[in-house]
Amino acid sequence: MSAPSHPSDTKDIARGAFTNFLGVLARSLNFAFYIFLGRMYGAKVTGIFILALATVDVVSKLGILGLDRGILTIGAKKHQEKDEAGFYRSIAQALIIGFGATLLMVAGINALAEFIAHRFYQQDELLTPLKTMSIGMFFWMVSAILLFATRSVRIMKYEVYTKSLVEPLVLMITAVAFYHISPGISGLSLAFLCSVVAGSVSSIYFFGKTFSFQTLFRQFFKLPGLFEVARFAAPIGFYDLLNLLLQRIDVFMLGRFAPSSQLGVYGIAQSIAFGAKKIRQSFDPILIPVISSRYQESNREAIRLHYQNVTRWVLILNLAVLGLFVFAARPALALFGKDFQGGDTALVLLTGAVVVNGVLGVSELFILIDRPSINLMNTIGTIIMSIALNLLLIPRWGMEGAAAAILIAYFAMNIARITEVIILYRMHPFTMFHLKAVAASAVSLAIASILSFAPPVSDSLLLQFFTGVFYVILYFMLLLKIGPAKEEAEVAQRFKLKLSRVFNPGNRSSQERE
Repeated sequence: MSAPSHPSDTKDIARGAFTNFLGVLARSLNFAFYIFLGRMYGAKVTGIFILALATVDVVSKLGILGLDRGILTIGAKKHQEKDEAGFYRSIAQALIIGFGATLLMVAGINALAEFIAHRFYQQDELLTPLKTMSIGMFFWMVSAILLFATRSVRIMKYEVYTKSLVEPLVLMITAVAFYHISPGISGLSLAFLCSVVAGSVSSIYFFGKTFSFQTLFRQFFKLPGLFEVARFAAPIGFYDLLNLLLQRIDVFMLGRFAPSSQLGVYGIAQSIAFGAKKIRQSFDPILIPVISSRYQESNREAIRLHYQNVTRWVLILNLAVLGLFVFAARPALALFGKDFQGGDTALVLLTGAVVVNGVLGVSELFILIDRPSINLMNTIGTIIMSIALNLLLIPRWGMEGAAAAILIAYFAMNIARITEVIILYRMHPFTMFHLKAVAASAVSLAIASILSFAPPVSDSLLLQFFTGVFYVILYFMLLLKIGPAKEEAEVAQRFKLKLSRVFNPGNRSSQERE
């Protein structure tokens, strides 16, 4: 017989997801930078910058080698065991390994920069940003290890301050400054370098507020256990590299086969669409420990309930975002300048890919916790499929082909995940309430589509945006009308109560007296 269910888990997941969502929203400062980038530099320079950033980002994973997440685990263990020397030694060794690996990666990029820029991508303008931005990998590595060290003792705010505030703010300020001092891709590369240096300084400062640098420096000369840290972190780093590669394949392939201006439009569409990833990402940090705990208790009923609830919540929110962009893709891209018109189809397809991966991808957590080798094979298989699809579709349809390739690959990967969970755990996430959400979305799409074809709407970006807003409002109204699940009904009731307290203070006072 399974252990009793924990009703508080559902509230913890919902509350934790909301808190995490507020945190990731803070990173939207990057959005302001990309608006500046698009409007001031145009699609071509934007494409070159995005391609250089994606290249450096992927290669940097070979420099960090999973040491950040390795320190998160090792540091937490040493801290719990009150092994202060071991805690500092693991951080020192991670920094030593990271510096050596990053040095090799920076040297490698600089040695191959001409081949990458001239031969592979055939983009001469890519050479300077590759060489300049590669230096930032050292600062990325330091920030990652020190911030994850603070996270290992459950201090999360320093990462938010550094990655969500300091780095985006410095990037924006220096990009504006260099636009007047050194306009062009070289100025943008220097702005990026300034932002990661600022992030590194911020992480050093916050690390010093919590830990002792004097104690850390003493551990730099103690080598025993060095390879143990590397062995523990390397598999994590390999998996992180594959995940990031999966997210960047379309950018690399489009950079190879399409003009940089088209890549710029696609990159902006991708940055907008990937905003929907924050919905799923808000649930994962709190859902993983809850699922792990119930798995240890063999409480299958609680696991099934959380699986269904979170999948449904992600579906409900993602359908709202997808419908919004079906009608408001053109107005969203117009924010970045006239060069970015024409990317609306790619934006809708990319949002669809994010929705598929967000909703169906909740099943990944089960495999990640219990069968990581299967998850690794899923990722490798999807990378191979994505490369093949991009090779097939990009030469024919350009950026729309790249977006379609990602959508197909994500759909296939997540069908495999759900099938694996059904076979291994005898459970699936779908209920009648999922179908109700899909039905509400379909009806709302049909009604809003009729409006969108009217001449005033089809000719006006503002009216297209409001058509998207109309879809979202109608969708949630229909969802409430046809009968939401108990958890959503409770949220709606609490929301109504809060609104009544805001707009009717007298009623609030009477409720408090009662």
